[in-house]
Amino acid sequence: MKRTQTIRLKVTIRRVAIVSGCFLILAFGMFAIFNIGPKKEASAATETLASGSFIINMGVTPQTINNGLKPYGMIYDLIVNYKIPIKWVINPAKVRDGTDFTYNAVNYSGGPFIIEANQITATIASRITYWQGQGVAGLYTISAISVPVYNTITNFSNVAIDTISSKQSIIINYYNNALIPSTAYYLGSPSQLTGCVDMWTNPHADPTWATHSYLYNYLTVFKSWIWCECHAVSVLESCTEPIDPFRKLNFLTSNGLQCYSNSKCGVIVESHGGNATSPYTYNYPTDPVMQFISDMHQATGAGSEKWYIPLTTGQWNSNTKQLVTTSDGAGSRKGVELVYGPAFNDPTNGYVMYEGGHDLDGSGTTAQKVSAQRAYFNFVLLAGITKNVKVTSTVPATAYAKDKVNVSATSSSGT
Repeated sequence: MKRTQTIRLKVTIRRVAIVSGCFLILAFGMFAIFNIGPKKEASAATETLASGSFIINMGVTPQTINNGLKPYGMIYDLIVNYKIPIKWVINPAKVRDGTDFTYNAVNYSGGPFIIEANQITATIASRITYWQGQGVAGLYTISAISVPVYNTITNFSNVAIDTISSKQSIIINYYNNALIPSTAYYLGSPSQLTGCVDMWTNPHADPTWATHSYLYNYLTVFKSWIWCECHAVSVLESCTEPIDPFRKLNFLTSNGLQCYSNSKCGVIVESHGGNATSPYTYNYPTDPVMQFISDMHQATGAGSEKWYIPLTTGQWNSNTKQLVTTSDGAGSRKGVELVYGPAFNDPTNGYVMYEGGHDLDGSGTTAQKVSAQRAYFNFVLLAGITKNVKVTSTVPATAYAKDKVNVSATSSSGT
């Protein structure tokens, strides 16, 4: 369901030198703030950002909660509380852990964020100082810099965390690590979801058609997004409409996943071993979700389901990205630790991401836990970019004092 509205305004211009420029700034501002479509490939446009911009360094090693996760809390704070757009910088030609840009002989990697100089007032400078005090790494530029901007973030996803399993504290802890307040999410069940909720997240759980069938319309009608971990994933992909067996919740596969354990996934009779086969392969280094440093698979090494693989009679959908793969299976039937794509292989639907492990803060080194949680928050940012309102405007290139000109603006969103 898409809504579109066109507004036409008749404007009398009273000051020649100022108003024409103001309209152009307005048009650019509306475009920069709202023209956010479902762009998921890391194509980038080079932008030159003025001296005095602030770079949030996401590539500091070793990765810690302070330098790797609290930047997301900073982004939430600036966007939600102060309406500050954030540049997300990703080099579309880099290799894994490669450089996104270089400034003053320092290589920045891991998908850094930048606050433009023209957005930094005394109040915003104070907030930057606050977040630096929390451990966020960054600096002010002392010269203009040209960087490959993947997108301008103006919306931080509002998230629903599932409570049916009573395991919501797992995901809440990710937000606590990042210093993102509870206003960023609400607790509930799939039956409460509407198109106003950008993303639904499910920790360790046992979905059924009765409790989780609402996700079907959530993805296909509302175009919202889903993230799941642990054995909620293989159980979810086995959920089938009792009356219509062709209506299933196999969002990312042709006909479901092998179950995490024997006889635990309804009609699915295949199951896979508890531990995946190494080595692991990291793919799509320029994908927004993959903007983290070093390994994350060790953080998925505990719990009832640490990895996923399609049934022997099926495969991953062609538009599904196998981000981190195991050495199990082959081709479109690889084992995965991290995977995402559009529901039912339709790019117009909402997107779904599966991440192995029971608790991304429960195993591995601190750096590995941070990387796994960064993948989650990158998906949150990506959902916000895609679900945001898109506005395009038409403004005359030139205008003169007391001219009457027509200005039009069209807005649309996913719901």
